[in-house]
Amino acid sequence: MKIGEPSATTLALVDELLGVDLNAIVSYAQLSRVAGRNVQHEVRGNLATARAMAEEEGIFFLVVTNEGLRRVAQEEWIQKTPPNTIERQRRMSLRRLRGLNAIKPESLAAEPRNAHAMYTTLHSTLKSFLHPKRLQSIETEVTKEGRMLSLAETMAMFAAKKVK
Repeated sequence: MKIGEPSATTLALVDELLGVDLNAIVSYAQLSRVAGRNVQHEVRGNLATARAMAEEEGIFFLVVTNEGLRRVAQEEWIQKTPPNTIERQRRMSLRRLRGLNAIKPESLAAEPRNAHAMYTTLHSTLKSFLHPKRLQSIETEVTKEGRMLSLAETMAMFAAKKVK
């Protein structure tokens, strides 16, 4: 992710985050003192940008609810990805598709009809790729290959198999 010119507040937060020891917690109170404003409300975006900039340096944090951020090793950060994230995204696409499918595209002008087709295609693709059987196929292939698959390899894998 390429971040534009960060603000002084963001840079101060980045400096604070880069100084946190592994497994240590930096409190929201401390981060708010550094920022000069509440990082949970007023400058939440600055904190998000600071975290992204820290990630570019290989420094990762997990949220400690209502307390702050805990610096973690890369391996822990990967393992703590919420397991319901993918299922939540799939359900969001399913809900959006129900609404899109209720619309009769032929009743729309050209521009909204094109948007309808684009969003229907996008959400149909997400629904399909996020299906548990497809995820299992991806996991099997990644394990076999021992590396991340390119988008082209993933698409070819599903074109070759009739995974529902």
